Amino acid sequence: MKLTDDAMGFVTKLIPRSAPLRLAGGALPVAGARPDEGSMPVVGVRPYEDGDREGVLGMRLSTLSLYRRFFAGTPRIPAFYAETLSRVDHWDRDALVAVAGTEIAGIAEYTRDATLPGLADLAVMVADPWQRRGVGRRLVTGLTRLARARGIGELRADVLVDNHAARAAIGGLWPHAAAAHGEDGALIYRITLQDG
Repeated sequence: MKLTDDAMGFVTKLIPRSAPLRLAGGALPVAGARPDEGSMPVVGVRPYEDGDREGVLGMRLSTLSLYRRFFAGTPRIPAFYAETLSRVDHWDRDALVAVAGTEIAGIAEYTRDATLPGLADLAVMVADPWQRRGVGRRLVTGLTRLARARGIGELRADVLVDNHAARAAIGGLWPHAAAAHGEDGALIYRITLQDG
């Protein structure tokens, strides 16, 4: 499998399920170490599996990152979220994880709307040390391919108004995406997925 170097300094490849990802020479990254600008961390993207639950729940997230993902102040990932992960069926609800060694660096997921099967909600969460390094973009790009292949033509993403990084990421992937203001003060993006 060929590795590719992207503009963010990552060497990325799609890895098979349950395969640990190793750095050059077979070394695993040190858990808890922040990737530094001088290194080229290897980040793989693969489908979420049940064994990833603890890794997702253990992601290094600040209270601000948690607030921006769950729209509520919480010191840790809420228990209800762990339950939603158990319902990933890789069709109506799917998720991809970014893996760096044994660490889950991020997760992106969609949930198909039960009444509008061509529409799905999109959610992304990237561990603080891996933010602004292209991890979210890799996850979303892979997830949108899966969604299109499963008959989903439109994504809905709720984003807090002050989450400038998420808004910029959406604008970078979908320059024509427009948002409406929701009742809770969030922006609601409706994103049409193009074939390709």
